[in-house]
Amino acid sequence: MSSQNRLHALDAVRAFALLAGVVLHATMSFFLPIPAKDVSQSATLALVFSAIHPWRMTTFYLIAGLFARLVMEKRGARGFAADRGKRILVPLIAGWVVLAPLTIGALIWGISRTLDPAAREAMSASAAAGSGPGAFPLTHLWFLYYLVIFYAVLLAVRGVFAKLDARGRISGLVDKAVRPLLRSYFAPLVVGAPLFAVLGFDQRIVLMGGIPTPDGSLIPQVPALVGFGTAFALGWFVHRQLGLLAELRTRWIGHLAIGAALFAAYHTVPGIEP
Repeated sequence: MSSQNRLHALDAVRAFALLAGVVLHATMSFFLPIPAKDVSQSATLALVFSAIHPWRMTTFYLIAGLFARLVMEKRGARGFAADRGKRILVPLIAGWVVLAPLTIGALIWGISRTLDPAAREAMSASAAAGSGPGAFPLTHLWFLYYLVIFYAVLLAVRGVFAKLDARGRISGLVDKAVRPLLRSYFAPLVVGAPLFAVLGFDQRIVLMGGIPTPDGSLIPQVPALVGFGTAFALGWFVHRQLGLLAELRTRWIGHLAIGAALFAAYHTVPGIEP
């Protein structure tokens, strides 16, 4: 497969993750104490949310890393920066100008209608306490903000390695490590190790059911950088060896079975979920 070709199967995966996000957000009012809380609460929809939330954004960033190298190979560093600026940075800024006021306005309107005065006062105090250096309402566009960060880091690291590793020896060693890893069932454990080191004993991963959404600050949050950054970097190196996608495809049933078993254990075995 040429690096110039479009990977339509991964476009389909990305579209599936996007549609899963619609389902995920639609479930939230049925089990979370949000301003749009429905009077009919549902434990089943809470499980649906829990089944989607941990992997969806990680999938986006893995695919973003893979396509980032595809664009880099096709257009070079300058063309890559111009393309990502047009496709990611401009939508981030323009989208925030349009969507953030609407989102924040809807949130305030919902709070004013659903919470009693004491609860509103407590929420206002909590929001004031949580506003610190870098506080900024990125809202749902936070994922574009982190993509911009990863692209900037990528360009900087690539520039350094172009001088220090002109012959590609270090990249070759990484390729040799990635190849046998993704050909085994141990890949999720190894790839997830950095995130576990950062968030494994943090109660936020229990409360959020995954990486805490970094939508309230311009200061990059460590769990998001580590978790989503690992996925982005893995996507980059998978593109260096596209044959690995076929390796992953041959074991999808096994990975799905392991994931389903761990999901069931998390929700049923005493002591795993507080």
